[in-house]
Amino acid sequence: IEAGTLRVTYPGGQVQTVAVQDGRGTATLQPQSLAVGSNRIWVRVADKVGLVTEVPIDFTVTGGKIGGQVRRGQAGTPVAKAFVQINADYKLVADDLGLYQQAALRPGSYTVTAVDPDSGLPASVSGTLADGGELTLNPTLPEFGTIAGVVRNSADTLGVADVTVTCSGRSVKTAADGSFDLGAFKVGTYTIEATTSDGDRGRHTVEIQASVPVPASTILLNGIGKVAVAVTRGSSSVTGAQVSFKSSAPFANNYAGTTQNGSVSFTGVLAGTFTISVSYQDLLGKSDSITLGDGGDIGITVPLKDVTPPKVVAVT
Repeated sequence: IEAGTLRVTYPGGQVQTVAVQDGRGTATLQPQSLAVGSNRIWVRVADKVGLVTEVPIDFTVTGGKIGGQVRRGQAGTPVAKAFVQINADYKLVADDLGLYQQAALRPGSYTVTAVDPDSGLPASVSGTLADGGELTLNPTLPEFGTIAGVVRNSADTLGVADVTVTCSGRSVKTAADGSFDLGAFKVGTYTIEATTSDGDRGRHTVEIQASVPVPASTILLNGIGKVAVAVTRGSSSVTGAQVSFKSSAPFANNYAGTTQNGSVSFTGVLAGTFTISVSYQDLLGKSDSITLGDGGDIGITVPLKDVTPPKVVAVT
């Protein structure tokens, strides 16, 4: 046999070239090129003087079955009407007992993905199917709980609309009454963050346990206010002074600015306690401790002090 002339042609027209050694070649058929049921392949070979022989081979691929039951949680509760996908090729719906089955499958590797019709959460399981075999794959969906609730002002007297609420990569806006629904989550502990367009913040932690209803979450906003800082040197206002402070609110924050015409204003400052620091050339200033409440509007004057060590002049 001439090297490189042993070829297998599949029903769909795919051609497989088979290595030849000592006049012999062995072809391992490609399952993806065969159909479940009757198949005819053509084996072609040529010798060194150019004689060609092509022989048809007929055989049947029995095909296999994949089936199982979609379950939920450690208790293995059957999930009725779950959505099931086998690789990218077959889409099914489980019956009322969570059972599914697909026949006439080629041998090979398969992944079954089930999606919970109640939570939308997926689960996958994989296995290898032999020709004519039966493969049982039982996807187990996670137990879940729904995170929903309301965002309210710091005084807990009013729901706040149009607040961005985020958790584990999901994000929603609150309704007119401050309510929100982030959907279903697996069992676990989650932190919910709330942020308003003007910089107010809120945070709440939720624990989801198996088979335990999740209480509605109430997120209280921290509160924000305004701060105006005037910087003086003696009786004169100072332009170009650097002003900075950080609120004690339990959220990342840092406020900094430069005075213009002797003052600088900050809006959306998280309510809390802080001390204002000021610097200008070799002059420094620092305020007393300040407490800002929700909706507060504080004006503070910080005088600068010369911190340059006095020069020592020798007298002789």
